[in-house]
Amino acid sequence: MEIDDVGTIFKTKVRSIKTNQLRTDSGLSLFSRTLEYRKKCNHLQCQKNGTKSVQNIEADLSRSMMKTLYSNNIENEKEYHGISKRSRQPLLDFYHTTNWLKRQRRTRLCQTEKAYAKSAKSLLGGQKAICFYGDAGRGYGSRIGGHTRGSHDVFIGKLSEKATVVSIDEYRSSKLCAFCHMPMVHPVKTNKDKSKKITNLGTVVCINPDCISRKNGYAARGRDTNASINIAMIGYEQLAFCQTIQQFERSSLHAGGLKGKVTLV
Repeated sequence: MEIDDVGTIFKTKVRSIKTNQLRTDSGLSLFSRTLEYRKKCNHLQCQKNGTKSVQNIEADLSRSMMKTLYSNNIENEKEYHGISKRSRQPLLDFYHTTNWLKRQRRTRLCQTEKAYAKSAKSLLGGQKAICFYGDAGRGYGSRIGGHTRGSHDVFIGKLSEKATVVSIDEYRSSKLCAFCHMPMVHPVKTNKDKSKKITNLGTVVCINPDCISRKNGYAARGRDTNASINIAMIGYEQLAFCQTIQQFERSSLHAGGLKGKVTLV
């Protein structure tokens, strides 16, 4: 690999998908703001009537649930069961029987699908492509960029309508250098008053003195950039030769025991 090749890889145009943009396009941001406004209105109305608002009910449920989780006291479990039973009908009335929420449920699915289809189209840029997707985490109930819970499956489905999507095993893709396949480290820096050391988890540095990237001034790079290059190499190796690069193979003793797995989505 020549020096120009190394530089070209890191200068490749990056197309990113922001979760906040997905929330806006799908109407989720507007829905969340409107729901919070309706909760506040409900709270003010209940204060006038001397009844419990949805906010107070949810706060009681949350406190009782935390007490139940962190203690083995049977009385706490009985208390949580009683609060849940009393809260059921008021919460159902607020979240499921109002006309506004019924309209939201009818339109949200369509809006969400359109938003993901738009993002898939912008990612590909109108080109035919093969997309390699790491299947280590599918995002069920996890936090993704923008602090939103959600799964990637809807986006992968829309992407597969416009391109060939290949799901591969991304084992060690973020831990090994994309050029020499040796372990990398995170750089450590100190804060402003130099009283505490902070590890930069978003950056990785190759410490192999013989690595071509280090020799040509590309030892440090973004963690996601390095992982993306590795995932692409793993995918091409599996598609072309039906095998996995040795450094990225899972041991048979490793949990799952998957070796050289490639799946067309």
